[in-house]
Amino acid sequence: MTSASRKIVMMTGGVNGTLLDSSKASHHILMGSRSLSKAAAAIAKLQDEIKTSNTMEAVQVDLTNDGSIARAFEHVGAEYERIDVLVNNAGDVRAT
Repeated sequence: MTSASRKIVMMTGGVNGTLLDSSKASHHILMGSRSLSKAAAAIAKLQDEIKTSNTMEAVQVDLTNDGSIARAFEHVGAEYERIDVLVNNAGDVRAT
């Protein structure tokens, strides 16, 4: 199933607590995280634990950095041309 036939879901902060849709619709979930390696590990764990038709992909984005947000926006726009659902699951994003 191509991304054209799936809803594109962008989820920020997915590494620390991911919510997967239990609907029958198929989604492509973009897991936004500051760390691609942590996102990839979380995705691998989820795919091992949860049997789902959803596909998942890590996207590097730091919500405290405007340049990082712009790069993520450009990547998603070029790859998918849209986001159907945005889940802002990030915790405290204030710069420390």
